[in-house]
Amino acid sequence: MRDKPESSVLRLSDAYEGDGDIEVLVTMLNINYGKNKELMEACRPLGEYAWFIDRVRTLQKDKNDLGTAVYTAIDQMPEDYMIKPFLLDNRSEVMKMVLTEYDQEKTIEKAVDEGRREGRKEGLKEGRDERNMEVATELLQAGNHTVSFISRISRLPESAIRKLAAQLHITTL
Repeated sequence: MRDKPESSVLRLSDAYEGDGDIEVLVTMLNINYGKNKELMEACRPLGEYAWFIDRVRTLQKDKNDLGTAVYTAIDQMPEDYMIKPFLLDNRSEVMKMVLTEYDQEKTIEKAVDEGRREGRKEGLKEGRDERNMEVATELLQAGNHTVSFISRISRLPESAIRKLAAQLHITTL
Protein backbone atom coordinates (compact mmCIF):
# COMPACT_ATOMS: atom_id res chain seq x y z
CA MET A 1 0.00 0.00 0.00
CA ARG A 2 2.90 2.39 0.56
CA ASP A 3 3.53 2.72 -3.15
CA LYS A 4 -0.13 3.32 -4.03
CA PRO A 5 -1.27 6.78 -5.13
CA GLU A 6 -2.45 9.21 -2.48
CA SER A 7 -6.04 8.61 -3.53
CA SER A 8 -7.86 6.39 -5.97
CA VAL A 9 -11.45 5.62 -6.88
CA LEU A 10 -12.68 2.07 -6.40
CA ARG A 11 -15.74 0.83 -8.28
CA LEU A 12 -17.94 -1.89 -6.86
CA SER A 13 -18.60 -3.14 -10.39
CA ASP A 14 -14.90 -3.99 -10.78
CA ALA A 15 -15.42 -6.78 -8.26
CA TYR A 16 -18.16 -8.47 -10.31
CA GLU A 17 -18.68 -9.70 -13.83
CA GLY A 18 -21.63 -8.57 -15.88
CA ASP A 19 -23.82 -5.51 -15.74
CA GLY A 20 -25.54 -4.15 -12.68
CA ASP A 21 -28.15 -1.55 -11.93
CA ILE A 22 -26.17 0.31 -9.28
CA GLU A 23 -22.64 1.65 -9.33
CA VAL A 24 -20.87 2.52 -6.09
CA LEU A 25 -17.76 4.67 -6.16
CA VAL A 26 -15.50 4.95 -3.15
CA THR A 27 -12.51 7.23 -2.82
CA MET A 28 -9.71 5.40 -1.07
CA LEU A 29 -7.09 7.54 0.65
CA ASN A 30 -3.59 6.24 1.22
CA ILE A 31 -2.77 7.02 4.85
CA ASN A 32 0.70 5.54 4.86
CA TYR A 33 3.41 7.75 6.29
CA GLY A 34 4.54 10.36 3.77
CA LYS A 35 1.28 10.28 1.80
CA ASN A 36 -1.58 12.80 1.85
CA LYS A 37 0.40 15.45 3.69
CA GLU A 38 -2.52 17.88 3.81
CA LEU A 39 -4.79 15.29 5.44
CA MET A 40 -2.08 14.29 7.93
CA GLU A 41 -1.60 17.92 8.95
CA ALA A 42 -5.36 18.43 9.30
CA CYS A 43 -5.67 15.32 11.49
CA ARG A 44 -2.52 15.22 13.57
CA PRO A 45 -3.32 11.93 15.41
CA LEU A 46 -3.74 10.20 12.04
CA GLY A 47 -0.35 11.49 10.91
CA GLU A 48 1.23 10.31 14.15
CA TYR A 49 -0.40 6.91 13.80
CA ALA A 50 0.93 6.66 10.21
CA TRP A 51 4.42 7.46 11.55
CA PHE A 52 4.03 4.80 14.24
CA ILE A 53 2.96 2.06 11.79
CA ASP A 54 5.74 3.01 9.36
CA ARG A 55 8.27 2.84 12.21
CA VAL A 56 6.95 -0.57 13.32
CA ARG A 57 7.29 -1.89 9.75
CA THR A 58 10.84 -0.55 9.44
CA LEU A 59 11.91 -1.92 12.82
CA GLN A 60 10.34 -5.29 12.14
CA LYS A 61 12.40 -5.62 8.96
CA ASP A 62 15.55 -4.82 10.97
CA LYS A 63 14.78 -6.86 14.08
CA ASN A 64 12.51 -9.49 12.52
CA ASP A 65 10.39 -9.45 15.68
CA LEU A 66 7.07 -7.65 15.59
CA GLY A 67 6.69 -7.42 19.38
CA THR A 68 10.05 -5.76 19.84
CA ALA A 69 9.33 -3.47 16.88
CA VAL A 70 6.07 -2.24 18.46
CA TYR A 71 7.66 -1.54 21.85
CA THR A 72 10.68 0.15 20.27
CA ALA A 73 8.50 2.30 17.98
CA ILE A 74 6.50 3.54 20.99
CA ASP A 75 9.73 4.34 22.86
CA GLN A 76 11.18 6.16 19.83
CA MET A 77 8.05 8.19 19.23
CA PRO A 78 8.69 11.93 19.65
CA GLU A 79 7.58 13.25 23.05
CA ASP A 80 5.29 15.88 21.53
CA TYR A 81 3.12 13.30 19.73
CA MET A 82 -0.42 13.46 21.07
CA ILE A 83 -0.94 9.70 20.83
CA LYS A 84 2.21 8.71 22.72
CA PRO A 85 0.67 8.79 26.24
CA PHE A 86 -2.23 6.66 25.02
CA LEU A 87 0.12 4.13 23.39
CA LEU A 88 2.29 3.99 26.52
CA ASP A 89 -0.72 3.46 28.79
CA ASN A 90 -2.18 0.79 26.51
CA ARG A 91 0.90 -1.05 25.26
CA SER A 92 -0.60 -4.53 25.58
CA GLU A 93 -3.79 -3.55 23.71
CA VAL A 94 -1.72 -1.81 21.05
CA MET A 95 0.40 -4.95 20.74
CA LYS A 96 -2.72 -7.12 20.27
CA MET A 97 -4.12 -4.69 17.70
CA VAL A 98 -0.90 -4.58 15.66
CA LEU A 99 -0.47 -8.36 15.83
CA THR A 100 -4.07 -8.83 14.67
CA GLU A 101 -3.54 -6.38 11.82
CA TYR A 102 -0.37 -8.16 10.71
CA ASP A 103 -2.06 -11.55 10.99
CA GLN A 104 -4.84 -10.27 8.73
CA GLU A 105 -2.30 -8.94 6.23
CA LYS A 106 -0.47 -12.28 6.22
CA THR A 107 -3.75 -14.18 5.87
CA ILE A 108 -4.79 -12.00 2.94
CA GLU A 109 -1.35 -12.33 1.38
CA LYS A 110 -1.49 -16.10 1.80
CA ALA A 111 -4.98 -16.25 0.26
CA VAL A 112 -3.86 -14.14 -2.71
CA ASP A 113 -0.80 -16.37 -3.25
CA GLU A 114 -2.97 -19.48 -3.01
CA GLY A 115 -5.41 -17.96 -5.49
CA ARG A 116 -2.58 -17.27 -7.92
CA ARG A 117 -1.32 -20.85 -7.62
CA GLU A 118 -4.83 -22.23 -8.19
CA GLY A 119 -5.31 -19.91 -11.15
CA ARG A 120 -2.06 -21.02 -12.70
CA LYS A 121 -2.96 -24.65 -12.09
CA GLU A 122 -6.40 -24.14 -13.69
CA GLY A 123 -4.83 -22.28 -16.60
CA LEU A 124 -2.38 -25.11 -17.20
CA LYS A 125 -5.19 -27.65 -16.97
CA GLU A 126 -7.33 -25.65 -19.40
CA GLY A 127 -4.36 -25.42 -21.74
CA ARG A 128 -3.80 -29.18 -21.52
CA ASP A 129 -7.53 -29.84 -22.00
CA GLU A 130 -7.56 -27.54 -25.02
CA ARG A 131 -4.52 -29.25 -26.50
CA ASN A 132 -6.04 -32.68 -25.79
CA MET A 133 -9.20 -31.60 -27.65
CA GLU A 134 -7.06 -30.46 -30.59
CA VAL A 135 -5.29 -33.84 -30.68
CA ALA A 136 -8.63 -35.68 -30.52
CA THR A 137 -10.06 -33.49 -33.29
CA GLU A 138 -7.07 -34.15 -35.55
CA LEU A 139 -7.27 -37.90 -34.94
CA LEU A 140 -11.04 -37.96 -35.57
CA GLN A 141 -10.61 -35.99 -38.77
CA ALA A 142 -7.92 -38.44 -39.92
CA GLY A 143 -10.74 -40.96 -39.84
CA ASN A 144 -8.89 -44.21 -39.26
CA HIS A 145 -8.65 -44.45 -35.47
CA THR A 146 -10.90 -46.05 -32.88
CA VAL A 147 -12.50 -44.08 -30.04
CA SER A 148 -10.46 -46.15 -27.60
CA PHE A 149 -7.18 -45.27 -29.35
CA ILE A 150 -8.05 -41.55 -29.56
CA SER A 151 -8.99 -41.61 -25.85
CA ARG A 152 -5.62 -43.10 -24.89
CA ILE A 153 -3.64 -40.64 -27.04
CA SER A 154 -5.63 -37.51 -26.15
CA ARG A 155 -6.18 -38.49 -22.51
CA LEU A 156 -9.85 -37.61 -22.86
CA PRO A 157 -12.65 -39.95 -21.80
CA GLU A 158 -14.29 -41.98 -24.56
CA SER A 159 -17.58 -40.18 -23.90
CA ALA A 160 -15.88 -36.84 -24.68
CA ILE A 161 -14.46 -38.30 -27.91
CA ARG A 162 -17.93 -39.52 -28.98
CA LYS A 163 -19.45 -36.12 -28.15
CA LEU A 164 -16.72 -34.33 -30.11
CA ALA A 165 -17.21 -36.69 -33.06
CA ALA A 166 -20.95 -35.94 -33.05
CA GLN A 167 -20.28 -32.19 -32.99
CA LEU A 168 -17.91 -32.58 -35.94
CA HIS A 169 -20.40 -34.91 -37.74
CA ILE A 170 -17.79 -37.68 -37.88
CA THR A 171 -18.68 -41.35 -37.66
CA THR A 172 -16.44 -43.15 -35.15
CA LEU A 173 -14.95 -46.63 -35.25
